[in-house]
Amino acid sequence: MNMRYYIIIFDKELVGNQVFRDRIGRLGETFYLFDGNIVLLKSESTAREIYSSISAEDFNTKLMMAMEVSRTEYFGYMQSSLWGWLKENNSNNQ
Repeated sequence: MNMRYYIIIFDKELVGNQVFRDRIGRLGETFYLFDGNIVLLKSESTAREIYSSISAEDFNTKLMMAMEVSRTEYFGYMQSSLWGWLKENNSNNQ
C-alpha cells in the first residue's frame, strides 16, 4: 500500500457542498483546516486521480488543486487535533 499525503485547496463556495465533500471523503482519510476549503488527505491515489475524482461533471469549472506533501517533515503551530491526525495517520508509515 503506497499511501501519500495531499493538500487540497478549493474555492470557498464549495465548502458547504456535501456532494463535493463526499467525493473527497471517499478517497481516504481527511482533515479539514481553516475555513474548510483546505483539506489534508491520506490516499493511494495520485494528484491527477484526486482532481479527476472530485472535479468530475458539475465541479469541473471550479478552482481547486491537489498537491502531494511530505508526511515526514512538518512543523508549526496548529490546533492539537491536527497533530493527532498526523500522528495517527503516519503510524507504521502507512
